[in-house]
Order: sequence, then structure tokens, then C-alpha cells
Amino acid sequence: MNRRRLAITSGLAGAFTASLCCAGPLILALFGLLSISAAGALGEALFRRYWWVFVSGGLTITVGSVLWAMRPGRNCPADEATRLHRARRNTLALAVGIFVGGYLVWDFVIVESVGIHLGAWSNPLR
Repeated sequence: MNRRRLAITSGLAGAFTASLCCAGPLILALFGLLSISAAGALGEALFRRYWWVFVSGGLTITVGSVLWAMRPGRNCPADEATRLHRARRNTLALAVGIFVGGYLVWDFVIVESVGIHLGAWSNPLR
């Protein structure tokens, strides 16, 4: 797997994990396991109290997957170790940037719009 694909995949996986505080209840409501009002109440409670748990979990998945996928070999010469360290740092920076952008767009634009459309929560602009 090349570094760009690794950064995109791990960043988006972390962003999806971080947005489960709001998207999770909506997914359960779309499958018929929760009512829309219960999904709205659960999403509101999870977001207000535990959003930092979901965001830190998503960030941990992003950073951990990049570091695990780019772990060094057993016998690594010094110049190759320096090159690997730079590549790991750059890939990690790109993955965290994709995580932040993906989380903001996914949670505060897409999930929010779906929740408003389904009636799970009210439109804050009205």
C-alpha cells in the first residue's frame, strides 16, 4: 500500500469512528432498531457528554494504523531509518489532516443534514 492511500484510508477510518457519536444513532434508526426521537435523544446525549471519547478514539485509530503500517524492519541501516522516519512523519501529518477535514465534513455537514432531514434533531439555523 502506498503512503498516500494509507493516509487517506486511515484518516477516513478515524473520521468515521469519531463521528459514531452522532452517526451511530442515525444508523440504528435507519435500520429500524431505534425510533427517530430516541435516536435524536441518544445522539444529543452522546455528543454533549462523550464526544471527546469518540474523537480521541478516531485519532488513535488514525495514528495507530499509520504507525503500525509503517513500522521499521528488524535490521534497518541508519540512512534507511532516517528516510523511513521522514516518510512516516509526512504520512502521519497527511493522515491527521484528512482525519480533521473528514470529521468536520462528515459529522457537521453530512450527518447533521441527514439528522435534520429525518427529524432526529432540529435545524439550528431556524
